[in-house]
Amino acid sequence: MHISDEEDEYKLSLSKFESMLKTNKVLFFDSEEFEEIVLHYLDMGKPALAKKALKLALEQHPRSTGLKLVHVEMLVYEDKLDIAEKLLNELYAIEPTNEEIYIQKANVLSKQDLHKEAISALLIALDLSNSVEIGTFLSRLEKSRQYVSDNRSMDVLLVEDDDAIASSLTAGLATAGMNVRRVATGADAVAASIPDVVPLDVGLPDFDGFEVCRRIRQHSQVPIIMLTARSEEIDRVFGLEIGADDYVTKPFGLRELIARIRAVTRRSGVTDETLHEHIVIGALSLDILTRRVLLNGNDIELTAKEFDLLAYLASRPGVVHRRNDIMESVWDTNWYGPTKTLDAHVAAVRKKLGDQRWIEAVRGVGFRLEEPA
Repeated sequence: MHISDEEDEYKLSLSKFESMLKTNKVLFFDSEEFEEIVLHYLDMGKPALAKKALKLALEQHPRSTGLKLVHVEMLVYEDKLDIAEKLLNELYAIEPTNEEIYIQKANVLSKQDLHKEAISALLIALDLSNSVEIGTFLSRLEKSRQYVSDNRSMDVLLVEDDDAIASSLTAGLATAGMNVRRVATGADAVAASIPDVVPLDVGLPDFDGFEVCRRIRQHSQVPIIMLTARSEEIDRVFGLEIGADDYVTKPFGLRELIARIRAVTRRSGVTDETLHEHIVIGALSLDILTRRVLLNGNDIELTAKEFDLLAYLASRPGVVHRRNDIMESVWDTNWYGPTKTLDAHVAAVRKKLGDQRWIEAVRGVGFRLEEPA
């Protein structure tokens, strides 16, 4: 099998880095080598080593813009947006014409649900771009515009009896471009015309949200997100088992609710059959409707995005899924930068499954899910 010089250099850099870790000797790497090493450890499900490599990289190359942009991506993934924004501002002061800074700025703005501002940042990047293909930028921009347009037309039926909470949520969802109808009782919710999504409070004055969910499910598969102060596992499980798509415990942030609305509406847009699909791969079982994962009969607790990622890979076990396809299907279409956030999520899922072999990284292509031999 022929191995390219580039692949040989990559393996040599990795071997040299691991040797340094074992011997405590300080060896020098160029910034591009460090970027490859960081990505390798993320691919292998070793985020701690990835962070260690990044720390050493920044110690050796404190002025490297590329490494600092990798740092920004890690901060965005960890939801440390204020720190990420501060670092981007520092980079902008040094390199105001670097288009990658604007791409990462768009990522931060996207996470803050400032989609119009994110598009503006992309337009600046497009104007500055020399190295990135124009077609790629136009594709990203078109997806962003479509995303904002989709949000603007989204019909949200908010079922909440507390006037103060309802007013706050209505205003917040409206700023994200959503059309919000609010009702305060279970009876009004059941009688309302079918929306695109239903954020549903459990504690209602006539009958509770669980009963509302059950009645809606008799005639519709509209996505339902339960909103409740009840944090007990039995309440969450009950809500999911009677047909809710997601469950948010009060108090929650507006950004979290908007993100969950996007997630459930994306999933509901596939097919009605998908909502009822049950996937079994050896000892691994996924129930798409209840969003429950079992491994050898034991529950595996995943975050919403981790479940979406695992379900996507499990939809075609044994098939290599390209990175860009995964990002488009699992993440918001307004993700503009590289895909290192995907690596971090893959690492988290591998850890929770207890065996890294469940998800294989195919270098330069993407990931494949299959039962370990």
